[in-house]
Amino acid sequence: MCSSDLWPGITWNHQLNAAPSQRPAFWVIGDTKDAPWPVDLGTLIFGFQTNCMLRMNPVNAVGLVTVGGGAGGGTASLGVFLPAVTSYVGASLFTQWVVFDPLAPSTVLATTPANWAIVAPVGG
Repeated sequence: MCSSDLWPGITWNHQLNAAPSQRPAFWVIGDTKDAPWPVDLGTLIFGFQTNCMLRMNPVNAVGLVTVGGGAGGGTASLGVFLPAVTSYVGASLFTQWVVFDPLAPSTVLATTPANWAIVAPVGG
């Protein structure tokens, strides 16, 4: 998915839905999806394959805890302020959520698909 609805000087909002409740989650931002990505996070973290793929080069991650009740009723949200400078207009940014979920098919992690956004000139 590619969107160009972000530009310098705004708060870029991210929402995770249908997640397990009260679980650690990470919002990850990256700068490229080129090889060697994707990689299996289970292999990197735990030494065994989980099929939970990190689909971009991670530049930064923000840790949160999901809120809400019941399995699949958890949410997390994050607002990221984009600096009001134009030096990164045209840049591709990739984002993805990673959740520690003992009820996931891997019994450890769940990941969302990666989203792709391009920074537009001010005002879109």
